[in-house]
Amino acid sequence: MTKVVKPQGGSVTAMPETIAETVLNRTMSDQEYEALVHGFWPKDMEDRWLMYVDDEWVYLHRSWTGHCVFKARIEVHRNLHVLATLHINRDVSQYKSTNLEADIDEFNSVLNSLISKNLQVVGLKS
Repeated sequence: MTKVVKPQGGSVTAMPETIAETVLNRTMSDQEYEALVHGFWPKDMEDRWLMYVDDEWVYLHRSWTGHCVFKARIEVHRNLHVLATLHINRDVSQYKSTNLEADIDEFNSVLNSLISKNLQVVGLKS
């Protein structure tokens, strides 16, 4: 697999203290986990998200602003990788949504899209 993505310089801002927290319990296949850990760096203006893993957390930032919108804790249970807990940005100057269910859907949609792109790019099959 190619180089793993990590944030560069001032390209991202930390998750603010004002958050919503929810249980996610999303299990991933080995291929999905490998694609997740690989991360995603935007290549053009249409790529609106940046994704990387640091310690036990996966971070999703808006590519244009660098704001951290989502972060999910990665845990291992019986040899399965699980996204256990989701933190959602609630600083209204950075992220306007207040609908928890819509935010969970958005997180899963973005994550599915970025993992799928990585699976295609690096030739992994899910």
